Amino acid sequence: MKNKLRIYSLIILVICLFGVKPILASSAEQVVIPTKSAQIIHEKPKKELSLFFIIGIIINLVMLSVFIIWAINEWKKTD
Repeated sequence: MKNKLRIYSLIILVICLFGVKPILASSAEQVVIPTKSAQIIHEKPKKELSLFFIIGIIINLVMLSVFIIWAINEWKKTD
């Protein structure tokens, strides 16, 4: 029992000291060559809405206003 505990504690110590990634990976260092497409991905996106979303927001506002007008007219009919 003490032998197993000693082995497990050594395994945990080795994992804590060296980490799991270098043990499991085939090579500890991987060469990364930055490309133009990788730079484009990492740039901050523009905060502008596309035309699709602008049209969608306008349609939603029109539908909401028409629904509110309809609901007010129906409410007036019941009084």
